[in-house]
Amino acid sequence: MALGFTAESLVVGGDEARGRLGLAPSPRTRAGALMSRSGVSRLPLATLTYRRMTALVALIALVAISGCAPVVDEPSGQSTGQIGAEPGVPSGDAVGRVPHVDLLDHYQGLMRPIASDDWHLHDPSSIIELQGRQVVAVTGKENVDGYRCGLETWSREYQNAPWKPDQCLFAEKPRWVVQELSDNDGAFWAPDLSPDGTLVYSVANGFDQPGSCVGAARWNGRTWVDIGGPITCAFNPDESREVEAIDPTLIYDRGQLWLVVGGGVIHATPLDREMLQPSGGVWWQPGAAGWFELATGPGSDNDYGWVEAAQLVRAGQWVYLFVNWGQCCRGLDSTYEIRMGRASTVEGPFVDRDGRPLLDGGGSLLAASDGEMVGPGHLGIRSVKEGSVAVSFHFYDRARDGLPWLGEATLQLVDGWPEVVDVGQIVRPTPE
Repeated sequence: MALGFTAESLVVGGDEARGRLGLAPSPRTRAGALMSRSGVSRLPLATLTYRRMTALVALIALVAISGCAPVVDEPSGQSTGQIGAEPGVPSGDAVGRVPHVDLLDHYQGLMRPIASDDWHLHDPSSIIELQGRQVVAVTGKENVDGYRCGLETWSREYQNAPWKPDQCLFAEKPRWVVQELSDNDGAFWAPDLSPDGTLVYSVANGFDQPGSCVGAARWNGRTWVDIGGPITCAFNPDESREVEAIDPTLIYDRGQLWLVVGGGVIHATPLDREMLQPSGGVWWQPGAAGWFELATGPGSDNDYGWVEAAQLVRAGQWVYLFVNWGQCCRGLDSTYEIRMGRASTVEGPFVDRDGRPLLDGGGSLLAASDGEMVGPGHLGIRSVKEGSVAVSFHFYDRARDGLPWLGEATLQLVDGWPEVVDVGQIVRPTPE
């Protein structure tokens, strides 16, 4: 997006901004530790693995009354909606069984309401059209001090209209989350939305215990209904390296629905379209039937070699894979950047512009920090037209002391490779 600066050119954010993000003071001013809003020290920065830093998505707890979220046992298979169904059509007999929680009311009902000055969006999904509005889903905040949302949705009326709080999702947690991931803090991560309203998201066990899973929910005409169990989970599936089941997305390509997921290793599997379960019937592990490894990180000399936030899109003869290298969730200290490769099929193999496999350190730069936009990541697909792709992404906003927000851009295919040709207007919240 010319978004093309090197990590060395980043300006460190102030400690005030880091505090608003739920972070301890910068390690340049203090040998810091990540802190929850309650002030409990989690782990030294140096010892955090990549995505466990992202549990700093616990990051943004700006709220204020203590409380615990109840658990709801959603029956599996309750909804009969499918990928490809018309948006806004109720799914099965689940309509009305899940409470609709208005996010703005939730914010304002806190002892210290979250004012628009502190609104922020992290790990945004693809933007979809739903019942006449444009909708995006984002990561939730740590469930402390009265905040109870697992995920949030935001909406706007039209392009370049202001984003407004929409729904607080999973205030009542699905029972399978409690059973599989008992140390989860109540925040779910990095959702993605399909055009029909199907939602996929990730849940992690927290800092001290291994484990992460991918969940899914279907739009019932009013809100989202969880399918009642995970699509896949990772509990130390590979003893040689850390691999997590995070940052999921769905792609429907040539008659087949696929799940693409992963931290440490990006992997994909075909899904049963009705049940939203791996066609091979197993969770990922090295060599698991029906799973394909698509990408790893840049190598141990570059930010621990981590990779995450995969997104796939077909444009013409090629399937393009976008991933994130670098560190997220550190405000203006973030080093996130978007890398890419391409293949003729979802299964791969994916290579970069120089022909280097993405399973061997390859990945051509698409976007890095530029101007007010620091650490762009979590690319979402808005639309695909002849020769161009409209995308969304999050960034840390230098104009708002590093709070995360949503940006948009247009990619043009030039000699078969996406290039950023236009970065859309940034529509920030209006201060109260």
